[in-house]
Order: sequence, then C-alpha cells, then structure tokens
Amino acid sequence: DKLHKDNFLINRLIDDIEILSQFFNTFIITDARFKREIDILKQVYQDVVVIKIERDNYDNNLTEEQRQHTTEQEVDKIDNYKYLIKNKTYKELDKEIEEIIKLEEGELL
Repeated sequence: DKLHKDNFLINRLIDDIEILSQFFNTFIITDARFKREIDILKQVYQDVVVIKIERDNYDNNLTEEQRQHTTEQEVDKIDNYKYLIKNKTYKELDKEIEEIIKLEEGELL
C-alpha cells in the first residue's frame, strides 16, 4: 500500500506466465485474494477458468484480527467462478482438478 503497487503480485504473475508459456500451456494459480486479480487475468488471457474450493469446517487458525484483513475478507466476495469444488482431501482435490483440466482442454480443441 505504501508504494501504491496494488497490482504488483498479479503483474509479476503475468510476467512469469509469459515466460513459462514457452514450456507449458496450462497454469494453476492456487490462491487469488482479490477480485481485481482475477479480472486482470481475464483481461490478459481469454481462457481463464476460476475454480472456487470450499472446505467445510476448516479452521485456518487465524486470529480475529487476521480474519478481518482485506485479503481474508475479499476472497469470499469472488463469485465469478466456473467450478465449485467441495474439498475434503488432497487426493479428491487432485482428482477433481485433473477432471476440470481435461474438460477445459477439450473445450479449447
């Protein structure tokens, strides 16, 4: 905030994707915290797929102050996702993500 670089991390991510796209065609970004980050990615890349993962009864051990931080609050306001995964285990999550990638890559063909 002090440097007024609200999009620093997302801009850095876009640079990384640009470089790595020489070697890979699918990227999974595991943690977006702000709606604007997703919006920026969608402006740059036409085939962005947003997946929301919910974990019932998950305790992240954050303090009340930490829970009130904007990075914890705004993430719950993101509603422009294509898929919703109710996650119970990493194995289930991995399987569902693989299925989504297959579906999406099929749509791109």
